[in-house]
Amino acid sequence: MNIQFTSGKFYATDNNGAPAVGYKIWAYKSPDTSTPAVSYSNQECTVANNWPVVLDSRGEAFIYVKIATDFYFTSPTAVDISSPIWESRKVGAQPVSPIIGSATPVTLNNNYIVTTVPTVTALYNSFQLVMTPDLNNASTLVSTVFTGTGINDLTASGAYLGSTSGSVFTFKIDSVVHSAPVAPTAALSATAGLVTAGNHYVKLTAVTVGGETIPGAASAVVAADGTHKIDVSGIPAIAGDITGYKIYMTKAGGSTYYFVATVITTTYAINTVDANLTVVAPTNGVAADTFTWKKDGGAWHPGIAITGVAQAIMEGLVVISAVITGHTFGDIWAVTVKTPARVNLDTLGNLLVYKNKGGSVVALDGNDMLAGYPAQLILNEALNAWLLTNPATPIFSVPTITANRYRKNITTTYAMVAGDEGYELSCVGTFTVTLLTPPQFSGRFFYIKNAGTGLITLDAGIYNIYGNGTSTFTIGPGGCFQLQSNGVDWHILTSLGFPMLISQQDVSAATSATFTALIPGVKYRLIYELTQNTSTGKIGIRFNGDAGANYQSIIDGVNTIGTTFMNASTTLIHTAYEVGVTYIATATIDFTTHYGNNKMVKVAGSSGYTGIGATFYFTRATISSRYTGASDLTSVAVIVDVGTFTGRVWLYQVG
Repeated sequence: MNIQFTSGKFYATDNNGAPAVGYKIWAYKSPDTSTPAVSYSNQECTVANNWPVVLDSRGEAFIYVKIATDFYFTSPTAVDISSPIWESRKVGAQPVSPIIGSATPVTLNNNYIVTTVPTVTALYNSFQLVMTPDLNNASTLVSTVFTGTGINDLTASGAYLGSTSGSVFTFKIDSVVHSAPVAPTAALSATAGLVTAGNHYVKLTAVTVGGETIPGAASAVVAADGTHKIDVSGIPAIAGDITGYKIYMTKAGGSTYYFVATVITTTYAINTVDANLTVVAPTNGVAADTFTWKKDGGAWHPGIAITGVAQAIMEGLVVISAVITGHTFGDIWAVTVKTPARVNLDTLGNLLVYKNKGGSVVALDGNDMLAGYPAQLILNEALNAWLLTNPATPIFSVPTITANRYRKNITTTYAMVAGDEGYELSCVGTFTVTLLTPPQFSGRFFYIKNAGTGLITLDAGIYNIYGNGTSTFTIGPGGCFQLQSNGVDWHILTSLGFPMLISQQDVSAATSATFTALIPGVKYRLIYELTQNTSTGKIGIRFNGDAGANYQSIIDGVNTIGTTFMNASTTLIHTAYEVGVTYIATATIDFTTHYGNNKMVKVAGSSGYTGIGATFYFTRATISSRYTGASDLTSVAVIVDVGTFTGRVWLYQVG
């Protein structure tokens, strides 16, 4: 759209009210004050004005523009715009219909070359472009590869904003927290020296890239005579990230330790008088492991203390380590990145593309622009970048945590925060994660994973989890759950629905179906649908393959048809007497700690039979068994004491 600077001819007067004859108007491409803009004397914008425009004998001029233009009004003698009388910005930047362009992706799908017809000759603030990508934009964080023997707890996040696709950021543990050194051996030397007469003690500290440890244990007392040195031996050899050892000694008869020397040898001869001992030994040692990093073949940045929170590196890359100590010296992470999404419209500049997320402007995630899906972009002058105003409809994956999902590593008791939404809380250890208040987070998703070998307990406080009247849920090793609040309580979701199927077994003419590697403290649900293959037989549940010697059992509830639920060996039993009778049962098994280290097994279930003549019976029972053996309860089996059965058995985790 062609825009006129004013209605009719532009007209100006001088300070006396006379026509501003010869005064100048300078036009520049907004917001660039170094690039002149063309203005025109006719509405069709085919006849260009001189630059700058000089007002005629009436103080007038026709001025039309086609792009966003900044105007500066100066005196007739001005040679530039350094002292303008007034200025007018962004003339011609009014909203216009979006420009439509097709995109050809280059450089790993993230850089787009856009062409339009007719060609756009200049960009201005709020310029609108609707383009259709040929390929999806990709995530800028490609992979994180760990090489080492210690804990793998570094997580890279944040869109990479650099310009070198395929670059590799390398992170290496260059110093770890060490224990204080062992006590050295100190003795009076046979060599003449200056050590002040009196009783002395010697200690060592280890020196690393990250700093100095606290002093270790003291040597035995050495009685100096004022004419000899003190020989120190038993100093550990230099190894790993330790660069040396510092020797500290008390003054004669004193208890404060003072710096003597830094050594890299295993022995040292102290030869100094007390008057020269002035620097006191440290009382605090190194608190955190440190890392060094570099980009590609660049210089290393060593000795950076691990904080346990987000640490910005460069070009948008952020890393987080779950713990600040316990790493292994020399362990390496390699993070491969690719360039972020950029759009070059008619070769006017390869500009980054951002989006609004949570009230902040951030670089694009992968698949924010999808092939064949029109993307509306607006040029933002302040950012000198494009803003994507309609990110592609989010693609919700099944709640299986992938390596690309943002992760927060948790190693101790933790209270969730709103910022955890959409993240994986990767938990290592045995502790409790306190959930948020459901009414405030209706419809939001959270992910919890047990990445260790302990038990993770989810606690909703006064609220229920999955609406069944309980406020806690236990996640065993390897378990990963998606949680959603409906505004009233929390619900546990998995890719297989609720509850989570651990295993299933199809059996044919079998005498038992056994599930192993059960976890004490986790609640399970055992469902079985079995058909009796012989004329008589009893189907039951057995724990740990134990015939019952270590069980003390009771039966609570009503047996409506006189079925035996517990035989003499205290194995849970349901009877089935007829060939071809199908037995269906659901038993919820709760392993808990009872009276110290004894294990309580609580089984609550319902069952039914279908047999000849469509006869149907229904029973309910609650069985509690206290296991007093030395082993944990780690297996459960469905058994038949006579004959065989055919069918299927399922084991679910329910809490």
